[in-house]
Amino acid sequence: MKTVKFNGCKHLVYDTSKYDNRLSLKELPMELGVYWERPDCLCNGINKEVQFCALRGRLNSRIACLEGAGFECSLGEMVEHTVNIEAAP
Repeated sequence: MKTVKFNGCKHLVYDTSKYDNRLSLKELPMELGVYWERPDCLCNGINKEVQFCALRGRLNSRIACLEGAGFECSLGEMVEHTVNIEAAP
């Protein structure tokens, strides 16, 4: 496991128990954040790298609502996230 700390909207969701177990959390370069990767069987290669929001559901960008990318809605509030992900092989 690897721990990644980054800033993003407080409504972003990184709880792996809330979504299909075929989804996985991946790290953005330079520890800018993490995103969800959806397997092709769920998305046909479209919107494969996404964020999930507790208010709006799936956000079709891997950097949506992360620090520097701007918020997708007017209810965004920046907080520090600490997320454990599987280490890359």
